[in-house]
Amino acid sequence: MKKLLLALLVALGATNPLYAHKEWVHQHMVKEAYKFLENSVGPIPLFRNSVNFHGSGDNSNPFNPSYPQIAIGAWREDMEDIVYHYDLGQGGFTPSITHFWKADYGDNYESAPLNIGYTSKAPNAWEKARVYLFSQDHNGAHDITIPFYNGYSYKNYLITYTSLPEFYKGNYFLEATTDLDGSNRVHYYHQPRFDPTFSKPVALNILGRVAHLLGDMSVPAHAHSHLHPCPLSLPDFYENNMGNVYWSNNSRSSCEDDPGGTYRAEQWTAATAAQTGGLIDQIYCEGADMAKMRYLFYTTNQLADFFPSGVTTSQKFDPRGPVPNNQSYESGNRNLWNGTNAYLNARYAALGSPPSDINHQVIANETFNYSIRAVATLFQWFAFNAGIIEDLRNTHIASTSNAYLVCANGASRDMALTIPATTPVTWSISPSTAATGTVINQGSGQIYRVTPTADAYNGEVRVSASYVSNYACSSQNVTIKQDLWKGAPIVSIQTQEESYGNYNSYQDMEPYTTLGIVATTRRADLQGNLVYSWTHDNPNFQLQADGGNAGLGASSQYFDFVRVEVSVASDCGTTTTDRAFATRYRAPDETCIICPKAPTPDPDTPTAAATLEVFPNPSNQSFSVQYVPASRAADAHPAPTTYRLYDTYGRQVREGTLAGPATPISTEALPEGIYILVLKTPASVVRRSIQVRH
Repeated sequence: MKKLLLALLVALGATNPLYAHKEWVHQHMVKEAYKFLENSVGPIPLFRNSVNFHGSGDNSNPFNPSYPQIAIGAWREDMEDIVYHYDLGQGGFTPSITHFWKADYGDNYESAPLNIGYTSKAPNAWEKARVYLFSQDHNGAHDITIPFYNGYSYKNYLITYTSLPEFYKGNYFLEATTDLDGSNRVHYYHQPRFDPTFSKPVALNILGRVAHLLGDMSVPAHAHSHLHPCPLSLPDFYENNMGNVYWSNNSRSSCEDDPGGTYRAEQWTAATAAQTGGLIDQIYCEGADMAKMRYLFYTTNQLADFFPSGVTTSQKFDPRGPVPNNQSYESGNRNLWNGTNAYLNARYAALGSPPSDINHQVIANETFNYSIRAVATLFQWFAFNAGIIEDLRNTHIASTSNAYLVCANGASRDMALTIPATTPVTWSISPSTAATGTVINQGSGQIYRVTPTADAYNGEVRVSASYVSNYACSSQNVTIKQDLWKGAPIVSIQTQEESYGNYNSYQDMEPYTTLGIVATTRRADLQGNLVYSWTHDNPNFQLQADGGNAGLGASSQYFDFVRVEVSVASDCGTTTTDRAFATRYRAPDETCIICPKAPTPDPDTPTAAATLEVFPNPSNQSFSVQYVPASRAADAHPAPTTYRLYDTYGRQVREGTLAGPATPISTEALPEGIYILVLKTPASVVRRSIQVRH
C-alpha cells in the first residue's frame, strides 16, 4: 500500500517530502520553550545544554550522544520515523505524515492525508506521542526502533517502557534486535534492562521528537489534517510564512530547504509567550500522566483548529506570497470533541468567530505563543518525573556564598532554600558525624547553617530538606538534596580512556609513544580552585602536565618502569597519590624492535650476575620464585626476603615473604593478564614479568 500511495504522489508531481513547521522552526521553539521554563522555575543545565543547536546532527547515527539531543530530536522527527516507519525517503511519505490530528473526531482518529482514494490512513500525532511517552497507542503496546552503535556495529534496538521519564532513568524492556535493514531479528520478549548510559541521550532525543509533534499541533493545517505537500501545490501559507521558506528561496523546487538567516517565527519567543500566560499548570489537575499530556496536545490542537489553513485568500499580508491555486482551503471552527475545556471556551469567547483570512501574525500570537508554553510545560513534567529536578518549582538548596567546600573544624557554610515561608521543613545531614546544622533564618525561605566537626571524615556531606510541595492541583512529599565536600581532595590517576569509562584500555606502553593520563578528583565540582602538581621518578620518561591532565612520553627502552605522582591542593589541604607505568616487556628470546642492552657483568657489583627464576611462566594456579645471587657475594649481599606483585595499572595485588629457595605464590584468584614481580635487594631492584593464564 505504501508503494501504491507513493506512486500516486509521484504521478501528481510530489517530488519533495511533506514537512510541517520547518525543522529550524522546531529547534527555535524548543530553545524558546526552555528559556520560558528557566524564566519560570530557574535553570536546568541539562536542558539548557540540550536545546542549543542548529541542524540535523549525525545523519549516520541519529542518536549520537555527542550532540544536544533535544534539539536533534526536534529536527530529526521530520527525517526518520522510529515508531511507524513511514520512511520512503525521496518523494514519498515521510515521518511528517504522522504529524496530523483531527481532534474533533476523537483521540484515535487516523489522519486524513493518507486517505487519497484508498482506505489506508496514518496514525495521528497524539497516537505517535503516546508511543513516545508511554509505549502505548490505541492498539496497545507498541515498541520503538532505536538505531544505535553498540561499540561494534550498528543495530536496531526494539524497546518499550512504562514512560519516557522511566526510560531516561535507565528502565526499559528489550523486545528484539535486528540489523539496520530489519534482518537477523533476535527476540528478547520484554526482557527488563537497566542502562542509563544508553537510555539518557535516547530519551532526550525522543523528548525533542515529542516537542516537535506538540509544536505541529499549533499549525492549523495539522489540526485540520489538511494535506499541503510541496511543490504538489503551493505550501500552507502559515507554516511556510513562519519558516521564510517559499519567499526567501523564491523557488518552488527548494521550498523545503533552509534559507538561512532569520525567520519570521523568531518574532515569537519566551518573552512574547510570557505575555499570554505562564506554564500550563492545568495539566496537574488531570489524573494520570497520559491525561496530563493529552491536555497539552488537545488544547494546542484546538487553538489551531480555530484558524483556517491553506493558501491565503488575499495578498495583502505579503505581496510576494502564494495566491489561491489548486490547494483546497480549510475553514477554522470552534468544535470540541467529548466534553469541554475551560481554557478553550474562554479563548473562543475572546476571539469571536473564526477568521476567513490566513494571517500568520494573528495565528502565531495565539498558537505559537501557546505552543512555547506547552513545550515548556512538557519539559517541566519530564524533568520532574525523570528526577532531573526535585520538585515542579525546581526548588534547590544553594550555598549563599556559592561555595561548597568545608574543612574539618573549619568555617560554617550557609545553605539557602527558597520556599513559601509557611512550609515546614525537616533538615538532615549525612553522615551525621561530619557536621552539625542549625536553622538560623526563616523569611521567604530558610537558611541552614552547616558547621563541620573535627572528625577525620573526608568526602561528600549531603544536606537534605524534606517538605510537602503544593503546586497547582498536585501535592507531593519532596526531599531536596545538596552535596558539600569536606576535607582534602580524594584523587586517583587514570588513563584518559579509563576516565571515559573504558577500564580495559591500558596495556603496557610501546617505547616512544605517549599516554594521556588524568588526575581524577572526586567531586571536583564542589571543591573550588584546585592546584595540580605532577612529578615522575624516571628521566627516561617525559611528563608534560596541564592542570589535571598530563601526557606521559614512554621510554625508548622495553621493560622500563616509571612512577608518576600528582599532588592536588584545595583550601582544605593537599592529597598526593601515585601510579606505576611501564613500557612493554619483551623476553630475551623474542625479537624486538628496540631492545635494552644487557647489563655488563661487573665483578665489583654483587648483584650483577644475580638471577631470578620463575616457574611455571605462564602460570595457572601458582608460580615459584628462586633468587640466585652471585655465588661469591652471597654472604655479603643476602637474597631478598620479601616480594611484591603489581598489575599493569600499577596496583599491588600480592606481597609476601620468600620462605625458601623456591617459594610458591598463588595466582588462582588473579584475572588473566601480565603482572610484574618486584624483589628489592640492598644493591638493586630485580623485576620479572609474569603471565597468568587460566
